[in-house]
Amino acid sequence: MNKILSSVLISAIASTVTLSAATAVVGEDVPTADRLSKLYINPTTTKYNKAATLDGENLSGYDYNTSVDLPGLGQASEIVWKPFVNLTSGSKFTLRAVNSEFVLARDVSLCNKGVKVGTMVSVGTTDGSTKMNDMSFRIDDGIVDPDNLKDSNITFSTTTTCPSDETTMLALIPTGGACSSYGVEIPQAIDDSSQAFTDYTAPAITIGNAKRLVKVACDTPVCTIDAAADNKSFTLVAASTGINNSKQEEIGSNNASTYCPECEENTVATCRTTISVKNDAPFDITSLELTPSMANNAGMTVDVDFDVNSSTGGALNSLITLSDINITAGDEKNITITYNPLTNAVIEPGTVSSAITLKSGMDALQLDRRSNDLATFSVAGNTVFTVPYMNSTYKSMVKVTSLSDAEAKLSAVITDQDGLATGVVDLGTIAPKATKFLFSTSGALKDAADAAGLKNAWSVVFTISAEATVVATMAGPDGGDRAISVF
Repeated sequence: MNKILSSVLISAIASTVTLSAATAVVGEDVPTADRLSKLYINPTTTKYNKAATLDGENLSGYDYNTSVDLPGLGQASEIVWKPFVNLTSGSKFTLRAVNSEFVLARDVSLCNKGVKVGTMVSVGTTDGSTKMNDMSFRIDDGIVDPDNLKDSNITFSTTTTCPSDETTMLALIPTGGACSSYGVEIPQAIDDSSQAFTDYTAPAITIGNAKRLVKVACDTPVCTIDAAADNKSFTLVAASTGINNSKQEEIGSNNASTYCPECEENTVATCRTTISVKNDAPFDITSLELTPSMANNAGMTVDVDFDVNSSTGGALNSLITLSDINITAGDEKNITITYNPLTNAVIEPGTVSSAITLKSGMDALQLDRRSNDLATFSVAGNTVFTVPYMNSTYKSMVKVTSLSDAEAKLSAVITDQDGLATGVVDLGTIAPKATKFLFSTSGALKDAADAAGLKNAWSVVFTISAEATVVATMAGPDGGDRAISVF
């Protein structure tokens, strides 16, 4: 009973070991210290499937940063096995990818200085088309001078022979996602009599890190709709902060300078979204698809430009494809979406959003964007405020001062004491940074109230196409003025 409990505890502890100390092997009770051989990476191997002469050992791993953007993309690396003992014909061992899988290869040879010394005899676990793991290798019969191969540098070549320039290397596909490390180990071996032994086993080493090598940064603008132009164009006027507040300064329109899922917001007169794509992966990006979408907004079209050289256009809520872009490895390009107001069409406030699909050939990349927002439309300087009590007998007065540098439009909806509202009343315009007085006893506001049959106890909801300061008063019983709270 104690032996069973001990075995369970050992298994539980082993399952928690991370890659940095991943030498506890599932299915085999082999202490770490008993692993006598070792694995390392040839430090002079150039990345991306280009090899160089073996020169020294790299036990901590080489800088193999593998892209997780393109599913199934493997990173070739020159894995080197240094056996602790001389090789024995017919003996076998298992090569395991940790936190990763090998790209499927039908033939893998063990090589020593261009001479074949072993063969892969099983692909182990596989999906049958793209990946494999836990491959079995057998030391060939009749190898040359097997007693002088201890401490030699044995490489893995994905050929039936062993070329002198080791360019056909095993490739690994990380399975732990971005920011995870991956590596290899030799967890078990048997001798030529099929007896388990530790001489060939080697503890896990880290080969590289899985990283997101295609980065998308976005400049997401807040585009303000010009209320003074009947919501049919964009403007540089900042969005209103309400009445009796200091004017909000315009925000600059610099592009986002860092690659981040939360994008900076900018206010621009020309409404444009800039998407920067930086490609540090070992493949080219060849096409783009997106569908800029916004419900109930037919007031504009969009143009999508790639690096100023290639463009296409379309309506909102329609698929737009750029099939001739080319963002090569190590390059960075901009994709620009320009929103074009249609003549005499109202632009509705809201947010334009779209998923972005980048492709390398026919394969779509897995991008990391936490938000699909592309642009936000808001009405510029459109301030709404309420004067809750107007009375002709008490000579109510409203003073409205526009803070805009442009002419502002003013309108109102009058409501009686039972909450019944009239239609929208046009109160004309206010000159730039000028003041207009409205009275309950004369003028346009009184005329509108009279037309609605209202004499006393009515309220007004005003709308001005600018930021504004507002003061409202009425005559008090002692002959002085009394302030009316405006909200």
